[in-house]
Amino acid sequence: MTGVDLLYGAFLVDGRRIALPLSQLREVIPAPDRLEPLPIRSAAVRGAVTLRHLAIPVLSLRDLVGGDPTGEPEVIVVAAHDGHVIGLLADEILGVESVVPDDLFHLRFAGASDGLFSTSFESAAGLVSILDFDAVTALPGVPSVRDRGRQEEELRTHQRETGASLNTVLLLRCAETRLCVGVEHVHSVVPELRVKPSPMAKGACVGVAEVGDSWVAVVDTLALLGLGTQAELTRGVCLRLGRGMVVLAVGEVTNVASIVSDDIMPPPRAVRSAMPFLAGTLTENDVQHLVIDSDAVVADPEVLSLGALTLAVVDTPDEAPAVVRETDDTGRAVRPATRSMLTYRAGIEVATDLMQINEVLDYPADVLPVSTPGILGLFTHRGSAVPLVELADALGKPETGSSERKVLLVGTGTDLVGFVVSALHAIEDSVWEETAGSTHPRGFPLIRVSGDGPARTLPEVSLVDLGTTRP
Repeated sequence: MTGVDLLYGAFLVDGRRIALPLSQLREVIPAPDRLEPLPIRSAAVRGAVTLRHLAIPVLSLRDLVGGDPTGEPEVIVVAAHDGHVIGLLADEILGVESVVPDDLFHLRFAGASDGLFSTSFESAAGLVSILDFDAVTALPGVPSVRDRGRQEEELRTHQRETGASLNTVLLLRCAETRLCVGVEHVHSVVPELRVKPSPMAKGACVGVAEVGDSWVAVVDTLALLGLGTQAELTRGVCLRLGRGMVVLAVGEVTNVASIVSDDIMPPPRAVRSAMPFLAGTLTENDVQHLVIDSDAVVADPEVLSLGALTLAVVDTPDEAPAVVRETDDTGRAVRPATRSMLTYRAGIEVATDLMQINEVLDYPADVLPVSTPGILGLFTHRGSAVPLVELADALGKPETGSSERKVLLVGTGTDLVGFVVSALHAIEDSVWEETAGSTHPRGFPLIRVSGDGPARTLPEVSLVDLGTTRP
């Protein structure tokens, strides 16, 4: 099964991650202290809530699938499909998930019913079950109300009359600032953002976080907009870039809403020039929001550089020799060391001090040939002609080509070198290193690195030294 990515609105119910197709998720409202009673004998129906003169039956998924009966839901997810509307009690809104159709899991049930959750998928935070709207409303004693479609019809009418586009956005909170961002570049929402310190942390970047199988750079959204910093980095909105990803750190994802593009008021020219990532302002439910220009964010060179550092979280094999002891037969000595190292493959797995690397780039599409031995060619980067060097060959460990080759840019000013490597592994902390004068038989000192996987002993390659001694 192929096709464009599918978008789902995800929410939390008693620790379970549940989702609806984004087209069925109308809006999310705070759960009132008291629901209006309904004359219906169904344990799952808690009552009704009045929304824009429409009495919407409210169901408890806890009661349908089993859960803590004393739990107090915080929000009501208003869902609409095939002309009918229901409300679902939930603990919190998680945000939007983008799913490749082939990544959906389909469950098979005995009997005629396919169950309430016949499809699921795996997100960065865990398994997400997709709620079948038709299966819920087909349960005995579970009502739905006919959708007047007032708000939706008004949006559609305005869209037809003006030609404006209808967009889905995430409403966000960063400290006291309200923001919104369109879902067109959203990969997923990180419900529990855990930021790990990293040498990449400079400017708006505050570190990295694990998203699925990758380490992704985390950006303070307020700092990116030039509005200061925020202390509360509890949620993340992960954006897809051309290559890699970046996480916008926020305090809370408050809602998913449909808006008409004309409702976004563009900022004054002076404000736009000072805040290039601001698309304008939006008033939603009588609350003003700053609109993030996600197109500008994903096209920004510095953001793209952070995205290029997206690294796989992998357990790599221990290809290096065993751990060196302080009193081994060769007399080599080691000392404790704490540095952030980039581990990667260039014929063998090696490590390099992350502070030596200016940028990580994709292998350039246009390489100019040269006749200089040891140099693959030249490519242009930010006004400089940069020589490309195959690092595996420079290390004396040539290997076959890889379709995922990256370029590690090293140097300053116009004196740059691009070292081609076959695969990036991870950013890991060093534990110890050999002291000066002790060298590995291959010609490089050893270093012990430790990440989320097993600790490993690797040769440490100084790309700065290699760059100054290149042909």
